[in-house]
Amino acid sequence: EALITVGCSLELIHCYSLIHDDLPAMDNDDLRRGLPTCHVKYNEATAILAGDALQAMAFFGLSDEKLQLRAETKLKIIHLLANSAGVFGMVGGQAFDLNSSGVWLTLVQLKQMHRLKTGALIKIAILAGYLCGESFDAKLYHDLGEIADKLGLLFQITDDILDATKNTATLGKTANKDLLQDKATYVKILGLKDAKKEAKILYDQILTVLKYIKNSADLIRLTELVYNRNK
Repeated sequence: EALITVGCSLELIHCYSLIHDDLPAMDNDDLRRGLPTCHVKYNEATAILAGDALQAMAFFGLSDEKLQLRAETKLKIIHLLANSAGVFGMVGGQAFDLNSSGVWLTLVQLKQMHRLKTGALIKIAILAGYLCGESFDAKLYHDLGEIADKLGLLFQITDDILDATKNTATLGKTANKDLLQDKATYVKILGLKDAKKEAKILYDQILTVLKYIKNSADLIRLTELVYNRNK
């Protein structure tokens, strides 16, 4: 039950970020998950307030006294989420992304942008899940953090490949949006063939480490799901 509450709180942050990401001042998209985006179906003000409300609701759930976790665990997760969703995570990465249109980034810069924008939330999802357990091992926590960083990059590379190769109906959002906005992507910098190679390298690296970690079946399935999205 605690895991479900923590997971829902993270998804509230994720959904808020999607609503705001689709706004005209951001990515200006009218389709999300095959449906009209929030500001299109309602209006911009409602979309902004909906995102604000979802963000506040996430921390309300994590701080609720009914959440059956130790106080220090709650505080740690809240601290991680605030950091991952803010300037040093998702928001910082989004600002980086907005300023990258029409700019040629190095591969190092691109990885850093997506480590913040996309990877930060994936990382806290994995680390928060571990923190909900009864035991704690510092080395395993560190190893899971490194796996999460790689999984975040893998997700973004496959996302860039999908954007360049799939149609709008398949994606549930506007296809070729990155190309139209001249954004920095792995496909743009590496080319489609090498982007797929990079994804395969990360996929193999993640699975190589996970096979030595107990109770990692769910993470293995998640990694396979992320990698095989572009198949």
